[in-house]
Amino acid sequence: MEDLSQLNALKILKHVMSLTDLFILANSSSFAELKQEINMPNGE
Repeated sequence: MEDLSQLNALKILKHVMSLTDLFILANSSSFAELKQEINMPNGE
């Protein structure tokens, strides 16, 4: 039984990590766009 719970914990952890990666990726891309918009007037 203990092995099963460890396996489930690992599955959940992997799932959470992939979700976190997705969230960070989405946030960093929108953050890059935001930064670009902020820097545009300064560049001109």
